[in-house]
Amino acid sequence: MKKKLLAVGLCVALAFSTAACGKSSDKTVATAGEAETNKAGELMAGKTASTVKLCDYKNVKVGKSTENVDEDSYNSAINNILKSFSTSEKVEEGQVKDGDVVNIDYKGTIDGQEFEGGTASGQDLTIGSNSFIDGFESGLIGANVGDTVTLNLTFPENYSNTTKINDEEVSLAGKAVTFEVKINYITVTNTPELTDDFVKEHGEDYGDATTVEELNTYVNNQIALSNKLSKIWPNIVSDCTVDIDAKEKQTKYSELYTYYENVVKSNYGIELEEYVKQVNQTMDDFEKSIQDEAEYQIKCQAISNAIARAENITVTNEEYDKKAESDMEYYGYKTLKEYQKVYPKQEIVDSLIYYKVLEFIGENAEVVDDAELESETEASSEASTETSTEAESTTAAE
Repeated sequence: MKKKLLAVGLCVALAFSTAACGKSSDKTVATAGEAETNKAGELMAGKTASTVKLCDYKNVKVGKSTENVDEDSYNSAINNILKSFSTSEKVEEGQVKDGDVVNIDYKGTIDGQEFEGGTASGQDLTIGSNSFIDGFESGLIGANVGDTVTLNLTFPENYSNTTKINDEEVSLAGKAVTFEVKINYITVTNTPELTDDFVKEHGEDYGDATTVEELNTYVNNQIALSNKLSKIWPNIVSDCTVDIDAKEKQTKYSELYTYYENVVKSNYGIELEEYVKQVNQTMDDFEKSIQDEAEYQIKCQAISNAIARAENITVTNEEYDKKAESDMEYYGYKTLKEYQKVYPKQEIVDSLIYYKVLEFIGENAEVVDDAELESETEASSEASTETSTEAESTTAAE
């Protein structure tokens, strides 16, 4: 199974799969280990509750400029590959520099009293990430591992968070604060270099590349494919007719809502409602955006599965096994049964097939000069406007 470098944003993130929502131990599915198969024993895309009337998804025209790969996109893709094989180690000596990931214990006090949320142990902090108030991270630069640093700082005047001191709620805006920070160690990341030896070891997952040149070709082709799909796929989703099943939409909405709740709590330590308030959004607006996202993801899933079944696009048991093994190692599952209770087999199969559907669409696209495509688009737009005008005139006459 080849790893894909397709840019995410179309639904390519596979958000319709539970795999995209991270570990969710409260989800149990009775048929977790089952998936549809064809007569050859290959794993098929499942049937969705939402029904689809497919549009013409073959031989879609796309501009030749989509085949151009800019240097930034290429470098980003290569760096992501190298980083995925990076290793880290704890360094227990040396000075803290900008960009270092330091592990710290800290205790914050206001007027000599500890405040809620101001103390932590064993926390990783990237210097320069601006995760803490001004002066905290820069104040650690130059300190040695093992040092305890005293930082006398002030919360910003517009700081919106409050805290509790002796069970009394206190605003932090403009408050002077002292942090005692112990630097436990620095985490150093070792990223491999791009060499033929590296590609020989890891190229199986990237187009079976064995040399840097072959890997470069694979990466460039994948980026070009992604460029094509960014133009094609949204139009296909728009042009296909999907009758969305209400129960399926509600289930997807609930999954997404829970996912965002967990992400906010994990990353910021606050409830979703508080986070939404801090980003100046109402819960009604936020919930509406989740409803829209759920609907779009369901469309993507239904269309992908319908195309896969129409074109007999499948995955092998070996491809599924490799994906499951990788996920189990990443998420820490000891048995396949435990993994499949959270990530049902059919959903993982659908996510693997999704990439193949995208490749099929991209490879079947007709590449034409951009000028020709723009001309056809303008003509189509004008025809649509004329049809709309005629319809309005007819209605008025009636």
